[in-house]
Amino acid sequence: MTTTTDPARPTEWIAATWPGQTVRNPFVQILTDGLASAGLELRPISRPSQMLIPEASALLIQWPDQIFWHATGTLDLIQRAAREILGLWRWRRSGKTLIWVVHNAVPHDRSRTERRIWAAYTHMLARLVHGYMTLSPATRDAVLKAHPGLRGKPFAWFRHPAYRDVLREESVASDTREKLGVRPGQVLISAIGMLRAYKGIDELLTVFGQAARNDWRLLIAGRPGMRSLYDEIQRRVAGHPSVIMDVRELSDDELANYVAASDRLVAPYKDYLHSGSLIYAVSAARMVLTPSTPFARDLSDLVGAGWVNTYNPPLTPGDLRAFMERSLPAAPPDISSLKPSKAGRDIVDFIERLRR
Repeated sequence: MTTTTDPARPTEWIAATWPGQTVRNPFVQILTDGLASAGLELRPISRPSQMLIPEASALLIQWPDQIFWHATGTLDLIQRAAREILGLWRWRRSGKTLIWVVHNAVPHDRSRTERRIWAAYTHMLARLVHGYMTLSPATRDAVLKAHPGLRGKPFAWFRHPAYRDVLREESVASDTREKLGVRPGQVLISAIGMLRAYKGIDELLTVFGQAARNDWRLLIAGRPGMRSLYDEIQRRVAGHPSVIMDVRELSDDELANYVAASDRLVAPYKDYLHSGSLIYAVSAARMVLTPSTPFARDLSDLVGAGWVNTYNPPLTPGDLRAFMERSLPAAPPDISSLKPSKAGRDIVDFIERLRR
């Protein structure tokens, strides 16, 4: 384990995050800026087992499921889990405050064996941390159900900050629709982002086929999480001119342009705890339809009626038609509570509380 040091900076105003800036995920950078505005410097680490930052007062454990990302098999996964638990124990023994920021209750799209390893791994993780945070006050019960070892631990929450620079001019939206072949008067419904099994694209394709009107178009865009899913989507949409596909890695501009070009967004996700996609939708002032979960209901109440629309799964043709018939809300979504500076202050307050 390597160490770095910076004696010029007070210990209480430095924290580490694991992992650091993840590929294609601006969340960490937005959070880093929010913490900086609250006076805290956030330093990324690759893995707790690889390095220790002596001057850091705390470690934010954000995606402990990183152990899955490059594992080559079951034995390798077990070894990675054990290595990181040992690394976290060393951080704790060094006097660092360990905070688990619980993004997902259970990693998505994992096998039964992987889930068993995850359960054992997070059982030990829950015992090691000093406290935990969620990205909404409404998701604590779901986290405790998934990780009962956190019961009795100090708890706090902060809201997933809004995304920056995702609004586009109407001219950009019109140009993008033209490039997609969407004619004036047609309605574009979109499911955009990384395409993974839990995101319910298969269910959306079925319901769209049953509910679609002649002027509706469906855009499915983003990188598939696995080849089999890509092949299944291709098979399902073959011969359906009303479905537009752009299945590949999208740039930040392409993602924002596609969202701006969309009349409505649909996120039929299964078993999710928090969703950056819903935050992106309200940041871009786009109506979205998603299953009713504590996170979705809380966000809907927060940003104003009509922006985050929910249904009780499974998605039905009636749900989709009712969503498409709703009028655009008169007022833009209220994202004033989703400021990065507010999230930064909430995290700093929790660190200070635990350090005391």
